[in-house]
Amino acid sequence: MALRGGTVRAYLQAIQQVAVIPGATEHTYRPAFGEFLAAAAVELGFGHIAVRGELRLADVGQPDLQVVNGSGIAIGYGETKQPGTAARFADVLESEQVSRYRSTLENLLVTDFLRMTLFRPEVGRLDVVLSESVAKVASGSTSVSAGQLAQAGQLLSAFFSATAPAATSAEMLADALARRATLLRDAIRELLRPANADGDALRKLWDFYRRTLMSDMEADDFADTYAQTLTYALFLVRMEAGPAANLEAAWRAIPPDIPILRSAIEPLRVGGAMPDPMTVWLTDELHLLNGTPDAVIGSIGHPSAGSPDPILYFYEHFLAAYDKAERIRKGVYYTPRPLVNYLVRAVSDSLKRDFGKALGLADKDVRLLDPAVGTGTFPLAAAHDAAASAVRINATQVFTGVSTDAWAWGGSFRPLEHFLTDRKDRTLDLDQVRMYLQAITAVRTAMELAPDLDRALDAVLADPIAFDSGG
Repeated sequence: MALRGGTVRAYLQAIQQVAVIPGATEHTYRPAFGEFLAAAAVELGFGHIAVRGELRLADVGQPDLQVVNGSGIAIGYGETKQPGTAARFADVLESEQVSRYRSTLENLLVTDFLRMTLFRPEVGRLDVVLSESVAKVASGSTSVSAGQLAQAGQLLSAFFSATAPAATSAEMLADALARRATLLRDAIRELLRPANADGDALRKLWDFYRRTLMSDMEADDFADTYAQTLTYALFLVRMEAGPAANLEAAWRAIPPDIPILRSAIEPLRVGGAMPDPMTVWLTDELHLLNGTPDAVIGSIGHPSAGSPDPILYFYEHFLAAYDKAERIRKGVYYTPRPLVNYLVRAVSDSLKRDFGKALGLADKDVRLLDPAVGTGTFPLAAAHDAAASAVRINATQVFTGVSTDAWAWGGSFRPLEHFLTDRKDRTLDLDQVRMYLQAITAVRTAMELAPDLDRALDAVLADPIAFDSGG
């Protein structure tokens, strides 16, 4: 399917009508551009799209337009500028604003209503010029060449062909979430300004944080903290409850055992006071998370005692993409798991050998202090080490000092595990406890004797005649 010349002419004629209006501004041209995009999407075979400019994103330093597909999912963003010269438009493309948008948005269309430039990683940069000047259009010149028409069709097809956001790896998801969280942070920062009427509820929440948590929390600190908090709330909901239909469903699905997240969101959610500039990026994050396959979500984190912990290991990737300087300032660095395990085992062994704590880190008298906790990698590993030497029977009974090797001893039968599986969630009486302790001792003895028995058996098999004769 192709873009028709009549559609482009109708658009330039609409621009012509605006151009003769005294004092016409960038905002005056936008409706015509939005109608042009909607018509072009249908002609090019991409179905109905909506161009949303009523969100006032520009008021908080965000892109002017959001383009959503028939399912209401954002597929791209637009930045509009007052019509001008080619040199002026070239300056716009090199500006700090456009550079910032390009670093955070995967599908960005920049236009001065006469020229369009698309930035999209999959296709690179595409440009088209429909007319050299607004004066030329105002004079009635609204025709375009076949070459211009083909270029416009190619550019807009590339723009409309963007699909709902999705990630194919944990690292890609961290990067994509960080990009959106950056825009969310910028929106929050601008909403906190006293002159912004939409930010009243947000400013009250910031004041509450200063009175109860950090008296010296500046606006930038709150914007940064709150953007990450909301982003991670959506991330955890996706991890725990699967895809959410909308933001309201996501907020309701926040795990009840994390009340701090609920308390951070409720003041804006309950009163319907979540400002549009924030909702835009939160909804985009939600669609990204929903579009990411379950296999990718399940792979997030680092295996630890058989299960991943996304809080600790995903966050480093996220923060590196979100704000590398902040990552360095906060000391968020990944420590290789083998090194963590080695250091934790060394501490546990020292407790047993040098301090008489037979259970090491699992000893009830041991207290762990990590003054540079970071993402908590070492405390987590220490907890797993302690748990590995304890076998819980039910809510009140637990056997400590059972090593992982002893628990797994016995091949496929695993007697220590089998004994407890048969009695799962039952209260053990004294005789059963005594029996299990004897079983643990027997397994430990067998493990200690196993090397000697193996050597003796090897000797017998090597010279059975000498063994039979008593040699």
